[in-house]
Amino acid sequence: MPRPLGYRMIIVPIGPNPESERAMDVACRLAADHGATVVAITVVEVPPLLPIDAHMRDEEVLAHRLLERAGAIADSYGVGLVARTFRGREAAGAIVVEAAARAADLLVIGAPRRRDRRARAEEGALPRNGDRRRAGFVERRSERSRLAPQGRARLARCGPTCAA
Repeated sequence: MPRPLGYRMIIVPIGPNPESERAMDVACRLAADHGATVVAITVVEVPPLLPIDAHMRDEEVLAHRLLERAGAIADSYGVGLVARTFRGREAAGAIVVEAAARAADLLVIGAPRRRDRRARAEEGALPRNGDRRRAGFVERRSERSRLAPQGRARLARCGPTCAA
C-alpha cells in the first residue's frame, strides 16, 4: 500500500544563527500541518587535533541552549521534538548520518537570505547564474587588453577555461 503524502520525520540542524531559528520555525509549521515529528540536531565539532571525546564544555553548553530554544519554538506550535547533540569532525557528516538513520522525509536547513544585486555589486561579488558568464566575459575582455600579444593569443586558443 502506498504511503500517504506528507511528512513524518523532519530534521533541522541547529546552529547559533538566526537562519537556524527561521528553519526551525518553518519545520514546525510543516510538522503541525502534516502531523510530523521534528528532530533538532546540533553538532559539537571537535578539531582534528583533539580526541573525539575531548572536553568541550562551552560548545556543549551552547548546544544545550540551542536545543532548549528549538524546544520552545516546537512547543509554541504544539509539535513533538526530539533533541539530539552529536560530536564529530564535521557537522555535515553527522547530520547526513542521522537523517539516513531516521529515514527523514525532509531536511530543513537555514541559509542566509540573498542580498539584492546592488549590495553584491558594491562588495565586488559576481552576480548569480546566467549573469556569471556575462560578468566573466567582461573580465576576460578587460584582461585581454592588458596582456602582451602572445598572452592574447594564448587566451584566445584556450578559451574561457584557460587561466591567463
